[in-house]
Amino acid sequence: YTSILRHLIAFPIAMKQHLRRERNDKEFWPVLWLSEIDAMMNARSPYMVVLTSLSMLCRPVRLKDDGLGKDLAIWSQMESCVT
Repeated sequence: YTSILRHLIAFPIAMKQHLRRERNDKEFWPVLWLSEIDAMMNARSPYMVVLTSLSMLCRPVRLKDDGLGKDLAIWSQMESCVT
């Protein structure tokens, strides 16, 4: 779940850079791994790389949900890791 949190933190940074039409990989250093930063900086749209990563990271959680809400506990777990 830390990967999801890292990418959630990276998304506003990537979006800000997209809107300002700038690229500064140093802003991502405290958040993402170097391999993730390299992939983003080599992409045409770095913010889309972050969104794609988030989608891929959340997919297993969504697929496990049986509709009864048992897997909603992931959000509680993520929140406890943040605080």
